Amino acid sequence: MAGGNIEEAVVYAILLEKAARVQLLAGDAGHRRATASSELTRKVEQIYHERNIQDFFDYYSRRVRGTALFPHE
Repeated sequence: MAGGNIEEAVVYAILLEKAARVQLLAGDAGHRRATASSELTRKVEQIYHERNIQDFFDYYSRRVRGTALFPHE
């Protein structure tokens, strides 16, 4: 599932790309760390809370609007 709405899908895609980049950098540096499932569950519940998703989306929307792709109205 990509998300329940466009905001979730966008935020999930951005966070996935960032996580993949961190994973690649950690692998290049030789770091391997397993995360306990209870720790992972707690982090997911905190990060992927509905209010956080909307806040992330609003933040990234403001960033995109501030680029040359979307000149100020």
